[in-house]
Amino acid sequence: MTILYLTFYFEPDLGAGSFRNTALVRELSAQLAPGDTLHVITNHPNRYDSVRQVAPDHEEWHNVRIDRLAVAPHQNNMLAQIVAFYHYFRQVHRLTNGGGYELVIASSSRLFTAFLAAKISRRYKLQLVLDNRDILRENLLSV
Repeated sequence: MTILYLTFYFEPDLGAGSFRNTALVRELSAQLAPGDTLHVITNHPNRYDSVRQVAPDHEEWHNVRIDRLAVAPHQNNMLAQIVAFYHYFRQVHRLTNGGGYELVIASSSRLFTAFLAAKISRRYKLQLVLDNRDILRENLLSV
């Protein structure tokens, strides 16, 4: 089984999203059957402008393949964040084209990560598991 895991934040980035996603990927990796793989697509660390973490574009941990994508710095500017996610969105589509996945997992510390995962799961008719962490959904429901 090949599982696709999408997240905007992953180690060595700093923050709760990165810590949570890294721990979840490590646990999923430990529970996979022999021959199964987990493909994590994330971006290079960019949460804080004052802290520059360096990470390789591609990394392998036993049965986990990690691809880190370059996105534009956003400095917490809303328009720049949209541009950064657009770059992530396009690159994820390119990397997953015909990827042979059997399951899509996404952590939606960003609402559009959930949208992207849903789009990919529909495109390839795959089951989607969503860790919905974005409070935007609750805010929209309360409005």
